[in-house]
Amino acid sequence: MEIDTSVSGGYLFFNPQKGFATALESIYGVSDEFTIAVLYDDDKILQRILDAILYLDYEGVVREINLNEFERPLTKLPEKIKEEITGITHAINIFDAYPEERPFRVKLIEAQTKAKAKVVHCPGLTNYMFRLNGPLDINYQELVEKAELLINKLNDFEEFEILTGPNKEYSLKLNVGDREWLTDLKVEKGFGNLPAGEVFIAPLEESANGTLYVEHRAGEYELLKPVIIEWKNGEIINIKSQDKDIERILKEEIEKHEYGSVIGEFAIGINSNADPKAPILESEKSGAHIARGPQKDFGSKYQCNDHQDFLIVNATIYGILHNEKIKIYDKRKVILE
Repeated sequence: MEIDTSVSGGYLFFNPQKGFATALESIYGVSDEFTIAVLYDDDKILQRILDAILYLDYEGVVREINLNEFERPLTKLPEKIKEEITGITHAINIFDAYPEERPFRVKLIEAQTKAKAKVVHCPGLTNYMFRLNGPLDINYQELVEKAELLINKLNDFEEFEILTGPNKEYSLKLNVGDREWLTDLKVEKGFGNLPAGEVFIAPLEESANGTLYVEHRAGEYELLKPVIIEWKNGEIINIKSQDKDIERILKEEIEKHEYGSVIGEFAIGINSNADPKAPILESEKSGAHIARGPQKDFGSKYQCNDHQDFLIVNATIYGILHNEKIKIYDKRKVILE
């Protein structure tokens, strides 16, 4: 393993070219004659990605699009970006994860996938994520095999119960019907993330009932106090927290978008190198999470211009089959027996 000690911050870094490049090739199928649009706002992160593309040693074209040329936060998709993503094979989004830009990010992915590009969506990618034994320093083949085993097990169930809280006193039940489990470790079309390592599905929109205890992260927000979210018939009906500022912000954001209160995702992260206290791009790969804001790309029947993940890495999750509860996940550990 090669070590890059040129980056300060107290961390050892593995070869960032090799790690990101391996994912671009194995997950996203980057090969000769590519045209990649890289949307960025940090020169150092951009250089890491350009080095990764060069490491692959394929022939192709890279279009660099600096979001700092536009007024931030962005809420609409600028015409210049629409022009630059025409005719691309891949897009790599490596810019800051401003909460106010979530609607812009949804519209950007829609435009990129409409252009038939495979999208590597990495809002909030940091230098810390390139650390030795970090979420990018992973054996992708082993991770793919783990995802396939987990999906095979999850396919046995339509209904799930999620227990959260210090004493597992909160329960949320949801149903996925016959919808398809997806993974960001095999992206044949559409988009995924790097760091990678999750399986996910769109629950039936009216199915979520109960209460969720959220720790560490609610989307881009770091939680200093837990957040309690109550769901009824698939919609959030109440949010409580001792942190009244975050409670107010989360409630206000739900009201801004059609279907903003509707459940949009049930996911289990399986990247053991991901830090549950890192920004959401990494931490959601460390364990389970639920999201509001349905997306058709995930299999939902609705499309929301917002999507927000709620981290529940310490949850216990049961699949329910013939009224029998079978434990499939407990405190960041997937149970595949």
